[in-house]
Amino acid sequence: MASGFETEIKLGLPDEAAWRWVRERISPVRVVDQTNHFFDRPGGHLARARIGVRLRETADGVRLTVKGAAEGDEDARITRRVELERDRDPKHLAVALSTGLRLEEDLAVWRVDAEGDPERTKLLDILEEATRGRPLETIGAFRNQRSIGALALRDGAGALDVEIELDRTRFPGDRIDFELEVERSSEPDGRLDRTRDALVRWLELEGGIRTFARESKLARFEALLEAGEPVSR
Repeated sequence: MASGFETEIKLGLPDEAAWRWVRERISPVRVVDQTNHFFDRPGGHLARARIGVRLRETADGVRLTVKGAAEGDEDARITRRVELERDRDPKHLAVALSTGLRLEEDLAVWRVDAEGDPERTKLLDILEEATRGRPLETIGAFRNQRSIGALALRDGAGALDVEIELDRTRFPGDRIDFELEVERSSEPDGRLDRTRDALVRWLELEGGIRTFARESKLARFEALLEAGEPVSR
């Protein structure tokens, strides 16, 4: 179980060739196949509040994650947001998909952990208002293949050893997006700007790859739903 804040570098990659170029240069590579199931109230109550509720299914189990609205840097390549997580029994996934996702127990646990923290408390207040006595409904799912590996970089201040999460995400309509992420768990706060700049420079100078800011996967998924793309559930 985890409850706190997520800070990450997120760099969009232009195509699969760029994704493969990076993948060949990180090691050792561990591949995690993810299926991400998202939930909301009818009418997109949580989407309007820029809150995401997800059950992520992997070979290791099922994890419930709630993310608040993202705060970005000047080019949105570093984002920070409240993140609440709990492991769920895999049998709860089928129940959530068929009859809805209930959060009463999770909210009670997160309340205790968030005592004295206004940002997490605000997120929990919105969730409680949206879900009081009512389950959240599934809005759809998409799949992501995450390749995880180490990368050694250098800049003018010295070495930067980082853990790379390289994503290949298949959205509705056979759309595939590629991106690179570095999370706070693998990179101290004070080095995030250095790491972002070193990554962008390395990709451009050695790989000829121009990166760009990415909206969250959920924001892109919701845009496709609004456009009428068929989704898996």
